[in-house]
Amino acid sequence: MINLSKINLELLTARLPIIGVSHGETGGDQNAVIMEGFGRFDFSRELTDDERRILATVVQAHDPAPSVDEKRQAEYDRRGATKDALTVALWESVVENRPEKLQQLQAIREQVKAEIPASAAEASVDDVAQKGNAS
Repeated sequence: MINLSKINLELLTARLPIIGVSHGETGGDQNAVIMEGFGRFDFSRELTDDERRILATVVQAHDPAPSVDEKRQAEYDRRGATKDALTVALWESVVENRPEKLQQLQAIREQVKAEIPASAAEASVDDVAQKGNAS
């Protein structure tokens, strides 16, 4: 089994022309690569032999465990810091000058980040953004 969003990002990082990944092992067009036990990988063009080797390497090395971002997002949602709640809180803070909900949700986000730290090998999107804001 593979983690679809995670393997898609890994393939993009490997600079492969991926346009989609699915658990299905049938269908697709001439640019699809089907790997038994892993699913179908759809590319924007036919892969070169070197790219096929890179694909095989990435798929074999793939760890389907949830990424730091996926773990954090699940915990944010569980604690009520959903994307919808953040959107409303941001609106209330910026447009209505009522920052209380946004501050509460940010406290939840900071607590979750402390509880689910990123490993050195897997910096999350939040961690990269936070580093960029610090400089």
